[in-house]
Amino acid sequence: MDTDRELRFQLRRALDEVAPPAPWLAAAVKRELANSRQQAGRPSVPVRLAFSLLALLLVGAVVIGFRAWASTTHPVVPAGRVSVKSYQAMISVDSKLFASANHFGCSSYNDTSCLPKVAQADASAQAWLDDLNRSRPPERFVSLDPLLRRHLALILSADQAFVTAFKAKDDTGTGAASSVATSELGAVQSLAADITASSQGTVASYVAAIAVDRATLSGCAICQLLVSSPLASCQSGQAATCATDLAAIRARVESFQGHLILLYAPNSLAAADARLQADLAVAAQALAAGESALAAHDQVALQASERSLGQALVRVDADFASIVGGK
Repeated sequence: MDTDRELRFQLRRALDEVAPPAPWLAAAVKRELANSRQQAGRPSVPVRLAFSLLALLLVGAVVIGFRAWASTTHPVVPAGRVSVKSYQAMISVDSKLFASANHFGCSSYNDTSCLPKVAQADASAQAWLDDLNRSRPPERFVSLDPLLRRHLALILSADQAFVTAFKAKDDTGTGAASSVATSELGAVQSLAADITASSQGTVASYVAAIAVDRATLSGCAICQLLVSSPLASCQSGQAATCATDLAAIRARVESFQGHLILLYAPNSLAAADARLQADLAVAAQALAAGESALAAHDQVALQASERSLGQALVRVDADFASIVGGK
């Protein structure tokens, strides 16, 4: 469990933003433990209630403390449409605060600092979502905005599952939740990096870059199978394998979407690039719908999402051919 949790932010360990310590936390816990040792026999109901209240107060204090700290280091984000530079600055700050808050591990089920740290991490994710909700992205970043929101929401959901499993001392549950969170953390930080480093390419550099992503997508065996027929794993009741297959396709589609922003199209290819981005967005939406249908055991909706995804991938291939032929 601790290894899975600690993996959460090895991906971005190089970031130098460090969350402020909470020196009062350890001292408060030690005081309460010392008091409890002085009590003879089983703790009374009032004492046990006091400990429960202390735990709730610690979690709440960490969240409030994080938000207060973040407010001193975070620029005010204006409502409505923001400029490219303002949006990039917002994403940069939010992603660094998010990385700092998520750089921790839980040593055991007796680790009293674990749940407050999860609460702090969730506060950073919610703060990022709040910034996204109060601002409209510039046109350049419109395609990635819903992806950021979705990944952050999935992280919050995975953290809730982790907390539930942690309280129940459920190794399987904590491992599964940590695995989801680790995957989503990597995805959201990759998209943030694409946004903050975004710059315009030349015709040659842009075409070369999308050729790599197109090769990655077309070289994906399950992607090609999906173009001609539904995925066998999603039609035969193999939910775990189907989820893995959809996640593998999603990673390739979203990477393509991110790279189109990282090195965005020169003016002469802007119209063709817009068509490619639109079809990739349809593919991403179909993948999200498919994953939701799989979770809901809705086979009809799952089949519909697979058809939409397969058709979108065909159009993506045609878009690429049009760009290469028209450059």
